[in-house]
Parts: sequence; structure tokens; C-alpha cells
Amino acid sequence: MRLSVLAPISAFALSACLHADTTFNSGSISGQNGWGGGGPASSPISPNVVQGLSLTDGNNAPGYLRVSNSTAQGGYNGNFGGWVYSPALSVTVGQSTAGGNPTGAGADSMSISFYFKSQSAVADGSNVEVDFANVGLTDRNNFLAITNDLDTNGGFKIRYRQSNGLSGGFTTITAAATGMSRTDWHHLEMTFTSKPGSDLANLDLINVLLDSTPILTNIYADEGARIAAPVPYLTVNGLLLRSGVGTDPSAFNGSFNNLTAAGIGFDDLVIKAFNDAAPSTIIDQYTTSFDTIVVPEPATWAALAGLGALGLALVRRRR
Repeated sequence: MRLSVLAPISAFALSACLHADTTFNSGSISGQNGWGGGGPASSPISPNVVQGLSLTDGNNAPGYLRVSNSTAQGGYNGNFGGWVYSPALSVTVGQSTAGGNPTGAGADSMSISFYFKSQSAVADGSNVEVDFANVGLTDRNNFLAITNDLDTNGGFKIRYRQSNGLSGGFTTITAAATGMSRTDWHHLEMTFTSKPGSDLANLDLINVLLDSTPILTNIYADEGARIAAPVPYLTVNGLLLRSGVGTDPSAFNGSFNNLTAAGIGFDDLVIKAFNDAAPSTIIDQYTTSFDTIVVPEPATWAALAGLGALGLALVRRRR
């Protein structure tokens, strides 16, 4: 989260063990340090998604990622591909076998930790999901949303739903935490733990802590619904940030104007893969504090080049 003035950096994918980002260019995060819109070859984030790296108001210092469900750039809510996906870990996480078939998973557990803050001090209809992303970076394996609603309806809150067992459906979306401060940074920790087997007693589980306090304990991931469908089992290895409430991003409360959603700020992200039996042994890890670089405008580069040429001329004259 250091603020500096440097030359632009090239985009590159990060998929090595225990890796971390150093800096980002200000503006869209698409294509930077392995961030993209998911899918094969890390497709770009849709230009209709309002997102970008800010130079101000980070968790500890300037530099953080903002994602919004605003339709100011055309709107893209309800889609999966083209939203904001983190770089993928080099190992996949989940059951080693599912339906009698190997999954290729290299770990059975994964955690995602980050800080977040409302980008509006008042209710504005912002709604951003924070989900475990599947291996192909095309889908999610849970539903957890950070929502800035009216104070009379829970205010700044966290909503969730879970698989309702093996019947193929999902529970009603429910608030897990309400009345959060809109002006403070909050710490969210999500842990995914896979369980061998496909019966009700062995569905994959998710636990969530908010500011070190448990708010969700052993809720079901989406495995149960996929077993009932039936569709293939999904392993996970990344983070998905999206708004998924259909064509109206504020369908949870129709009184909001879709254009006014300022979004949610994210900072100090840590993604870890490990085994539940040995959680302190990290198999793979991705970390970033979204340190953001101020990229000079072309006129500034020209001025810097001019100063460099002048300095070289002065050196030559002294010689």
C-alpha cells in the first residue's frame, strides 16, 4: 500500500507457490498481475463493470480495489464471466475424488481473508458478492454478499444463502450481519473445507468470521445442489467479486437508483490453500495489499524526459 511514481508495469499471471503482488497501476485492475474476467487465458473484465484501483483511503495507506454494481457503464449484473476474478492458486482445493472420479485437488481447504469498506457513508444500494471461485474461474461455490441497504432494512450488512442439503435447492437469502459501520474498514475471513463423500453428513462446509467474530458456522457450500442436479463437482482456487441479483442490481430493495451505487472497497487480500489436518502448513498462497502506482500522464513523461536530457547536457558541458 505504498504510494509512489513509477513507470507502468506489465501484466503477468501469478500462479507460483507463496506469491504476492508488489504494485498495480491506477485505474482498471483488468489484466494486471493476473486479475481478469475469468475463463480461459484470463479474459478481460467487462468494460461494463465499474471497478478500479484507487489511490486513496486504503485500510492502512493509499491503495485499494473498488468494485460496484452500478450500471453507469452499461451494467453487467447477473453474469459470471467478465466480473472480477483474482489470480488462481497453483493448486486446486476440494475433495480428492467426487462421484468416483479424481478431481485433481491438491488441498482440501482454502481461506480468503480481506478488509472491506463501504464507499458511501449512506445507504446507496451497493451489492457485491464475495465468493470462492471455481477452478475454471467461471462460477462460484457459495453465495455471500456485502450489501449497503437502508438502515431500516439492516443497513450495511452481509447476506448469504446455502445449499439446503441434497434436494437441489438453496435456502432463502438471509442476513448474517447487520448494522456494520459504513465509515470503518472491516475484516472478513472465509474458510472452505471439503468433506469426502456425497451424503448429507459430508457436504463441503464454509465458515465466516467478521472482525474476528464468527457469523456463519458450518454452512453448506453449493455441493449439495450440484449433486442433485446432477452436475460435476467444482474445486476452487480463487476469489470472485460480482453482483448477481439479475438485471436489477438492487433487487433486494427497489428504492435505490442503480446509477448511485458507489460500491465496496477491498484491501489486504490473502488467499491460502492447505489441508484441514495441518492448517499451519500452507500449500499455496496469494497475497496483495493493492499497492497502487501513480502513472504519470504523457505530458509528465515528456517533461521528465526533457529534464533528463538537460541534466545529461549539463554533465557533458562540465566535462
